[in-house]
Amino acid sequence: MDIANAIFLGAPLKMFDLGDHLRVPAPLGVFYHHGIVVENTDVIHFIKKQKGSLPIIDQTSWSVFSERFSKKVFEVQHSRPLPPMQVVVRAKALLKLHEAGMLPYKLSKFNCEHLANWCKIGISYSQQVEDNPELAATIEFVEELYLDVKRDVFKKAM
Repeated sequence: MDIANAIFLGAPLKMFDLGDHLRVPAPLGVFYHHGIVVENTDVIHFIKKQKGSLPIIDQTSWSVFSERFSKKVFEVQHSRPLPPMQVVVRAKALLKLHEAGMLPYKLSKFNCEHLANWCKIGISYSQQVEDNPELAATIEFVEELYLDVKRDVFKKAM
């Protein structure tokens, strides 16, 4: 497995290159949020558009990617990365597939780290899930339970 090392950059996005794998500390400091730089000021990543919904893959501005999480931005270095333009093409392909209803978010199987690693090194992998399987399973269970309850309430309201 490719070992990734994070380098703290604390710099504006223009300091990053196309195809860079970025991560920022998520709230509570338990996990990191990951994304891929695809344009001068854009990042493709999973994002929750509405409270109580599952994240979707989206291309957002740098400010949306960083401000929802943390100003501390890290570039994840990989020992054998794919060429930058291939990384960008892969990220945009995932975005299109997701928009077509494929590739739903699933914390343990396809989260933001899986997305970024697949784009950058060709392997869908999440070190965070591997390191915290019980926590990931609990969060996933609670998310699914919440969505089931939300669907039931919506059906009853119709």
